[in-house]
Amino acid sequence: MNKKILLIMSVFTLSITGCAEMTALNNQVGQWAGQINQGLSQNGITTAEQEKSGEFQVRGNVDDVFLKVRREFGFQPISAQHTGIMKNGYDYNKVYQAIPGNFYQVSGSFGDSNYLEVTIERLGKNQVNIQWEASGTERWLQSAKERLIRSTK
Repeated sequence: MNKKILLIMSVFTLSITGCAEMTALNNQVGQWAGQINQGLSQNGITTAEQEKSGEFQVRGNVDDVFLKVRREFGFQPISAQHTGIMKNGYDYNKVYQAIPGNFYQVSGSFGDSNYLEVTIERLGKNQVNIQWEASGTERWLQSAKERLIRSTK
């Protein structure tokens, strides 16, 4: 009986020691992975998606402002939308909805992870409100904002 208890206690002790060693090894691997990930992030290799939005007003006709934005970003009417295929130089992932003279909403994908949505509204005579939301890389967010402001001035 004592031999059985001694054997069981020995096996139990060895298994606990093995678990502790496995836990220590697992923790070390986790630390290495964290260090590698941190190094990649600091070197700019990771491309975490970010979001940005804004709003501004410009003087002008709402239809003219819309045409400027449409030309700058290549938006197409929903009726022209196909399956995201480039045809005649137009990307049909970029579409718009319109109530001419009052309201336009345009949205589209630019590459794999970049997206832009712009709402253009008439506030009054020669007053236009522009709201925009973008997601993607930091470089895309800055570029989209600059292009939108430049194209509507």
